[in-house]
Amino acid sequence: LRSGLIFIAGCVALLWALSQFFIISKIPVQSGGGGGEAAGLISSGDDEAITKRLKEIYEAIYEGAESFLAAEYQVCFVFVVSF
Repeated sequence: LRSGLIFIAGCVALLWALSQFFIISKIPVQSGGGGGEAAGLISSGDDEAITKRLKEIYEAIYEGAESFLAAEYQVCFVFVVSF
């Protein structure tokens, strides 16, 4: 009975995560334009330059995250093999 409940809870969680992914993926990603909260964050009207800079930041974060995960997996591997 418990195994079935755990399995069902896992399936519900995966369906919830999938539904949230689709909801969030419909939100357009734009640099600049319009009003609202983002209006004060952008000082220039050069959307292409802003988009380029955001892409550079994204790539730097992605590279750092990949490096961190690689180091973390090495530590986890040593831990699992040791114990």
